[in-house]
Amino acid sequence: MYLVLRSFGGFGNQLFQYFFCLNLQQKYKYREVYSTHDSNYEHNFKINESLLIYKEPPKHIKFISDLRLPMILSRIGLYKKGYVKLGKYIFLDSYFQDKDFYSSFRKSDIRHSLEQMRNILGIQKKEARFEDVYHIRLGDFFSSEKDEIDFLKSTLKKMKPNSHIITNRQDLLGIKNIKEKMEIMDLDFLDTDGLDPKDLIERFSVFLNIHSNNSTLAFWAALLYGRNFDAESSKLLELQSIFSQK
Repeated sequence: MYLVLRSFGGFGNQLFQYFFCLNLQQKYKYREVYSTHDSNYEHNFKINESLLIYKEPPKHIKFISDLRLPMILSRIGLYKKGYVKLGKYIFLDSYFQDKDFYSSFRKSDIRHSLEQMRNILGIQKKEARFEDVYHIRLGDFFSSEKDEIDFLKSTLKKMKPNSHIITNRQDLLGIKNIKEKMEIMDLDFLDTDGLDPKDLIERFSVFLNIHSNNSTLAFWAALLYGRNFDAESSKLLELQSIFSQK
């Protein structure tokens, strides 16, 4: 049997897709994995180079993957496993961000796959040097810049003094009343403009507590480096609990 993984979305989404694939491979001992990446989305995210670990599928197999059968079956409510078996090939195509996807895996499978993911990404153990970082993801999470600014202001009120901020809208931190609030609370920001997502995950590693408004990158940073994770999404918190079980 062969696995055919279809990845898409940003780096955080890609990590979920590869992690599920690793678990499936570990459970059933499939002898080979193919992968193909779909960048035909709004942000045109490319596959992160660190994840180029599998061969491209043969053309006729890629054609079948391009049909998006698992995704279609899931959307119409007929089949929600995220993969379908056709002959000797199993086609994976989903976000794999729900706890039900992982219910059939043993704790040992998940632990082994998590360690594999660390090896793939070159994750090394590090000691935390600071307490709290807040990853405030703006942009596509919001419909207008006003909504982004309002959310940023409300988040600042909840932050602990002497914390750090990582955000994809660093320009908003220069707004006068936001800048003044940061100075009063002794908040600092980390300049991450233009940083590769893999390197961004490493930036999180120096913090003991990672807070986020549901960033999958923050999720993986906390999981891979064994940090505390806080988010608004109950789904991400459930997955963090499942993935980090000993």
